[in-house]
Amino acid sequence: NGVFTNPDAEVFTHSGNRTITQVAGNESIDLEDNVYEVSSGTHSLTKQGGTSMTIEIISPIIKEFSCDYLSKGVMRVQGALLNGEVDYGDGECDNSAVYTHHNGLTFQMNL
Repeated sequence: NGVFTNPDAEVFTHSGNRTITQVAGNESIDLEDNVYEVSSGTHSLTKQGGTSMTIEIISPIIKEFSCDYLSKGVMRVQGALLNGEVDYGDGECDNSAVYTHHNGLTFQMNL
């Protein structure tokens, strides 16, 4: 939980919780085989004076230590402009994700 101010002096508050578990690699001292899973959680961001956005884990988010990107899982994003889901893929280590808006439009994202 906290507050931050962007370079335009806009103030935002944020709060949330999540469950993170190391699901692989804990039997060795080699960090490269570590895999982490965010299995549940929500996070809210509110701009001073009104608008807000909420993010919720829909299916577990996977992050491998050896990969720079999230590689699997789905988050729901709801706010003033966004109302849809971000899908990080099937586990491949790449910089892509897909945002699907509630009306069915999809947008490819490069992370």
